[in-house]
Amino acid sequence: MKTDKIASLALKLSDGRSISWIGKCPWTQGVCIGTDTGELLFPDPASASETQGKMKGVFAAIEAVNGVAFSGDTIGVSTIGEIVIGERSEFGRQTHHTFDRGAHGIIAAAQGGFVACLGDDGVLFIDPKTTQSTPFMISAFPTYFYKLASIHANDRDETFIAAMGNHGLLSFSHGPAGFHDDSRIFHGNKIDFIDVCSIGNSNHPFAFAALGSDGELILSKDTNGQDARTYDFKFTDRASYEMRFADGILFLLFSDRLLILPDLVRRFLTDPAVNQDDRLVEIPVDAYEIPVDASDVFVVDDSVWLLIGDDAYELSVAAIIQDEAPADAIGNGTSRDDTQIRHFLKKSIHPIAFVTPFSKAKEASFLKVVGHETVLKTT
Repeated sequence: MKTDKIASLALKLSDGRSISWIGKCPWTQGVCIGTDTGELLFPDPASASETQGKMKGVFAAIEAVNGVAFSGDTIGVSTIGEIVIGERSEFGRQTHHTFDRGAHGIIAAAQGGFVACLGDDGVLFIDPKTTQSTPFMISAFPTYFYKLASIHANDRDETFIAAMGNHGLLSFSHGPAGFHDDSRIFHGNKIDFIDVCSIGNSNHPFAFAALGSDGELILSKDTNGQDARTYDFKFTDRASYEMRFADGILFLLFSDRLLILPDLVRRFLTDPAVNQDDRLVEIPVDAYEIPVDASDVFVVDDSVWLLIGDDAYELSVAAIIQDEAPADAIGNGTSRDDTQIRHFLKKSIHPIAFVTPFSKAKEASFLKVVGHETVLKTT
C-alpha cells in the first residue's frame, strides 16, 4: 500500500457563513458557491479566500443552498424549503419565480428548464418560459425521491434515473409531449438507494451508477438491467454519503473517507469477463482512499472539492490518481498561502469487490402525472 500527501487550499468565508454547495458556473467559467445563508457567490479565480480578492454574490434564497443549475440565461436554486428561478440579466436585482416546495437538489433539463426532486411529493419539471410546473408523483405506494440524474437525451426526449431509498430505482423519459409510457423500476433487494449518476459512453449511452446507504454500488449498462451488477466492498462500519463521476472516475464519499475508483466503470462497460458470471464473484479493484471527515464532495473540472466544517478544500484530480503526487499539488485557481494549506493522506489500496447480478427492471405502472399544480409565487 502506497501513501502520499496531497496538499489542498481552503476556501473560507467570513461572518460565520458555511459553504453548502460548489459547482461550475457556465456564465463565468469559474466556480459557483452556495452558502448556508442562501447566497450564491462567484469568487475571483485568482483568490483562495473571500479576504484575498473580490467575491461577487447575490442572495438567492432564505435557506441553505443544496443545488444550483444553469439553463441558458436562467438559473435554478434549490433549498429544503423552496425552489428559486431567476434570469441572468435580472438575477439578484428584482423578479424571481419561487416554487413553494423544498427539494433535494436541482438539475438542468436537456431541452431547457429544470428538474427537481421533491422527496415524497415526486419530481417537479419547471419551464421558465411559461413559469409552469409539471410535477408527477407515485400513486401505488408511498415512496421518496432522494436524487435524480439525467442519463441520456436526444431531440425527442430525455431519460432520467431516480434513487428512491428502499423502494429501488426508477427510470422514466420526458419530452416536449410530456411523459413517455416507458417507466421502469429496479427493486432494491433491501438496498437503501441514496444517489445516482450517469456513466454512459457512446456504446452504452444509458449506463448509470447507483449508491446505497451501506456502500453498495450498482452499475448498469442500460435501463433494462440485463447486465446490472452489485459491487459490495463490505464497508459495514461506514455510512455512504455521496457519489460523483467525472472523466471515467467514480468518487464515493463515506462517513470517514473518500474512495476513488479510477478504472472500475471502464472495466464494467468494456470487459465481458466482468459480467459473464451469474454467481457471486470476488474481484480486486484498483482504488485510492483519502481518510477524511467530510460532509459533501463535488467535482468541478479537474478538481475535487470536499466540504469539511465551514470550509471547502480543493484537491487536484491528477494529484490523486497519478502514482506519485507532489506534496504541493494544489488545484487550479487557488493561490499558495501556507496558512490555509492542509495535507491529506492518499493511500493506494486494492479492496475486494463482491459482485453479484442485480435485479432486472420491471415495468412501473404506478406513475401518475399531476398537471400544473399551483406552487408558484412571484416576488
